[in-house]
Amino acid sequence: MKNHFRFPNRPPEALFAEGSYSKILPLRCAGSQDDKAALNSYIFRTLLVWFILLTGVFASTCEAGPIASHAAQAIPIQHAGRVKSFEAFSRQTVEFITTKESWQRQPAVNVILKALSNKNDVANWPWVRVSYKPLLAELGLPADKQYFSYHELVNSFDKIETLVKKSQTKRDQDLRPSKLEQEAESLFSKLMEVKHLFTGESILVVPPSNGEVWTSPYKEESLLAANFKALMSLYGEKDQAAFSEKVKAWTNNVHELTGGKFRRAVDLEARYYAWRPFQNAWIAYLAAFLIFTFSKKKHARVRALGIAILAWAIFFHTLGLILRVVILNRPPVSNMYESMIFMNWILIVTAVAFSILKKNSAVISIGALISAIVMIYGNLLPIETNLEVLTPVLRSNYWLTMHVMTIVASYGIFALAMGLGHRVLFLHFINKMTKEEEKRSDQVIYRTIEIGALLLGIGTVLGGVWANESWGRFWGWDPKETWALITFLGYLILIHLNH
Repeated sequence: MKNHFRFPNRPPEALFAEGSYSKILPLRCAGSQDDKAALNSYIFRTLLVWFILLTGVFASTCEAGPIASHAAQAIPIQHAGRVKSFEAFSRQTVEFITTKESWQRQPAVNVILKALSNKNDVANWPWVRVSYKPLLAELGLPADKQYFSYHELVNSFDKIETLVKKSQTKRDQDLRPSKLEQEAESLFSKLMEVKHLFTGESILVVPPSNGEVWTSPYKEESLLAANFKALMSLYGEKDQAAFSEKVKAWTNNVHELTGGKFRRAVDLEARYYAWRPFQNAWIAYLAAFLIFTFSKKKHARVRALGIAILAWAIFFHTLGLILRVVILNRPPVSNMYESMIFMNWILIVTAVAFSILKKNSAVISIGALISAIVMIYGNLLPIETNLEVLTPVLRSNYWLTMHVMTIVASYGIFALAMGLGHRVLFLHFINKMTKEEEKRSDQVIYRTIEIGALLLGIGTVLGGVWANESWGRFWGWDPKETWALITFLGYLILIHLNH
């Protein structure tokens, strides 16, 4: 810190003079305008470098490792009710068994290719995670270990099976299994996943001549089956050029046999996982927020960069949603993660619209911050983030889909109102809220609540339409319906009190 941020003639405290940063940080020091401009430039360059580094780091994690594995990412395979990319299958399998996206610093697709090229070793891999200590004690396993091989755990299979049976008995009686029994169920499923992998039962890559059920090349004798097994042998021999060429030929052959109906979805899914659109989006949202926060209106070039980065974030956010819609051929609101991402997209679009219409840059800044927080939180939660098929009840009813999308859209607008409200509280807390700014903020918050309440009301009515079509009654006063009405009426009271 000898040069004090490249200002050798000024002490560090003089750099934070009253001015641009006093609007955010309650600091009161002395300093020249040149120092403030230089510090602004320094922070701007630092933020830009960090943004580039972060996007570079996340982009590097997208690489699949050896060149040969890139071609394998787009091999079609039937899994969990649909035909998906080999990349998606590998990620879900490895994450389920190890609770991580990779194993031994190898991407998931490489792990599965290695498993299929030498299936006899898979049962000896210490990759099954068991972290619940009471379960370790129950099975007589070392408490200081978290990863075990299939062979290490299979000796405790009788104890695991006993706990699973107890759990199923409780579920049949509408009782909640104990934590120990739930963990035993999870471990049992992991062991079955490993077994299906080294026996080849889960590798459904051979398309059917008729019907919809694909088969495993390890469970039948055919030319296709022989070709796939030869393909995996090539990977084990580490002949990357030959493996890559054979994979492309295999993939094209499968698409020809299926009439090409899975080609687009499978290829796009492999790209979706490679591009990581939502991770790129939250990094850019956070960078845009920091630039908007630490730059003044007169710094046109800096703010222009913030707008460009925000546009980059919205592009990736929109791209991710479009890819999920095209790949799965359905709206992106089937689970908690998708609902958060769609809600977040509504939030940022609304923030951009209000920022332009009301000429209030604070709206877009807060929108970028809340968007980044929601996306980070969504990735941290233990919820399903993979691309999955809709449950039958959601798949079969148009009105239910419209109901869910409208309700989730209202959540996005309410989230923006929440962020703007917290900004007002923060500015009051640091005594930086002016009468004019308070009036402008109140207007925007009030309008967002109005729009959110309107969508919430429409969504509630659409839910009643769906209930009428499904069960023959529009309203039944069940807990969900009752609390939806209470929430809607609560916002109506707030709106009317403002008048």
